[in-house]
Amino acid sequence: MTDNVIKFPTGGIKNKNVDIPTNEEELITTVASIKETFFDTVSVELAAPIFARATLHGFDVGNEEYIKDCIMIVEAIKSLLMRTKEYVHPIQKYAEENIDYNIEEYYDEE
Repeated sequence: MTDNVIKFPTGGIKNKNVDIPTNEEELITTVASIKETFFDTVSVELAAPIFARATLHGFDVGNEEYIKDCIMIVEAIKSLLMRTKEYVHPIQKYAEENIDYNIEEYYDEE
């Protein structure tokens, strides 16, 4: 090669693990899967420092006995993130029906 031009690759996608949607139904399913993965990933990333801080404060939250509590925290974060984007998560219904929140109880009006 006598010049510094890089030839554009040909031959299409080489990664056989990528399923390219071929119709609208597959596209909707793919987009939904990507959104779910996004919310899962971000909620775990946000929860990880909480668990790390709890450990630093002397709480053994890494014990398998507490895994369901950890999952609940991750799912609560995921629910919050989803609500901000107007998506529904099952914890939202639970929160609406079971958590009585009155802002005036938490802040003085003085």
